[in-house]
Amino acid sequence: TVSAKLVAYDQYGMVITDDNLQLSASKVDVTIPVYLRKTLDLTATLSKTPTGFGASRLEVTPSRIEVAGPEDSITDMTELSLEPVDLSQVDFNNPVLEADVTLPSGFKNVSNVWTAQVKVDLDGYSQKSFTVTNISVINASKGHSVDVLTGSVNVTLIGPDSIMSQLTADDLYMQVDMTGQTELSGSAELAATVGVTGSTSCWAVGKYTISAYIS
Repeated sequence: TVSAKLVAYDQYGMVITDDNLQLSASKVDVTIPVYLRKTLDLTATLSKTPTGFGASRLEVTPSRIEVAGPEDSITDMTELSLEPVDLSQVDFNNPVLEADVTLPSGFKNVSNVWTAQVKVDLDGYSQKSFTVTNISVINASKGHSVDVLTGSVNVTLIGPDSIMSQLTADDLYMQVDMTGQTELSGSAELAATVGVTGSTSCWAVGKYTISAYIS
């Protein structure tokens, strides 16, 4: 912050020297933020992490960008985390996703790169489709009954080769969590999650719903 003398200029950029012109203040305090430029690594994270599936399987392009930020904030920074990657959007036909680049408040994106590509390494994993018939509802509000109308759902699963080679449809289940859904009644389409009995290393590709009647 510095104290600066106020000077009036006309439209042509010339200093006004008219003695009849008086300013309400002769000086003002001016604060000039000091920004440092720095190149930071872009790192990818997962919204949900299956057991054994680490961030080392995520390749980010570009891997680094240049930013500018307040000296006291940027000095110790070495990386920027991208918006978390949702593995349910990944399959063998689409192993690359886009993730948003977000900056802390007061920072500037010098590289002007606002999205990055995240490639998911699926080596050692395989993809398979199943028909799931084990569908259940949990946490229905007191006094409400939920009748599941959907008898089966075709789902696509990705998991380690060693597990997928032994999986059958009987190992899979779908679950609808009704927590907080106290106002629903009548026919409804409800979001369902897919699970594997005895394993947390697999994930379902896509989003799934089931039909139900709530009374």
